Amino acid sequence: MSGHKSFTLSVSSKVAVAAALGAGVVVGAGTAYLLTRISEHTRLTQQISSLHATILEVKKDIASLETVFDLSPENGKETITYGDGSSENGQLASLSVEKSHIFHLFEQVDMLSDGTGDEQRQAFNLLKCEELKYTKNAEFLWRLAKSTKNMAAIEEKLGNEKVKESLIFDAYRHAAQALDLDKNNAEIHKWYAILAGARGEFLGITERVKSGNIFKKHIDHALELKPKDSTLHHLLGRFCFEVSQLSWLERRAATTLFGEVPSATYEEALLHFLAAEELRPSGWKENLLFIAKCHIQMNNYSAASNWLERASRVLVVTPEDEIVQKEVCELQQKYA
Repeated sequence: MSGHKSFTLSVSSKVAVAAALGAGVVVGAGTAYLLTRISEHTRLTQQISSLHATILEVKKDIASLETVFDLSPENGKETITYGDGSSENGQLASLSVEKSHIFHLFEQVDMLSDGTGDEQRQAFNLLKCEELKYTKNAEFLWRLAKSTKNMAAIEEKLGNEKVKESLIFDAYRHAAQALDLDKNNAEIHKWYAILAGARGEFLGITERVKSGNIFKKHIDHALELKPKDSTLHHLLGRFCFEVSQLSWLERRAATTLFGEVPSATYEEALLHFLAAEELRPSGWKENLLFIAKCHIQMNNYSAASNWLERASRVLVVTPEDEIVQKEVCELQQKYA
């Protein structure tokens, strides 16, 4: 993969987008924000984890959740004595059962959230049933934020824009609550960044500018905490691509309004896509597509054709995969 040095993104509408990393500026002809693209084309995290990655994350959750529950016995509490002579504090036994329950819940949700539309809806319902119980659990809240975002994508496909907007703001609120509880969790920073951007679609230009800054800041911080997260590299690749897409006129307009607009290259963005591919070689259809589009942008059509072929062979699982597959087929016809 080291020989591949470029990438691109095809857009469904002619919306001019400007993005400034340093100032977090995103300005466009239709004031379209960069993460609207991510919402339309990626639903990114609905594809994030394979089963193996899910298991690893659950194991990590187990370690982090040790701090959520106080498992130390307290004087005066009921003690349970077992047949082998061992005993257990009553509060400890209760908390152990509770911990087992939430581990099982997380395992179910993590597997369902990256599945079909029906499975994503099932994950959402599981979490909503438990919402009042875990309002102070950061691990629960970021999963609820992710699942709510998935539901917003489903409602968008059904044409329910108002419902989508409401769900996006709910998801952002859940992510913000999780961040207040735990500022050292990469998944929380990731989803807070994603939802800050998604929320920008429904805000004015000033708030969109802030959303751009928030997105980059929290994705960078998430990568510091979890440098081998394939999705984070993909997100940075998308962000760098949007900056690379700016025309001279768009850059000049953005500079006039908001100051200097930082530059980025297709090569820089591609490095993140290739890193994502290396970290998750099992077959990520969307990431393969972006690598192919990168080569198209750099006029490397033979390489692009090879990456498109690889993308086409990846099974369609999620609703987002269907969108990606359609674009893969269109590009194959054009650049075969």
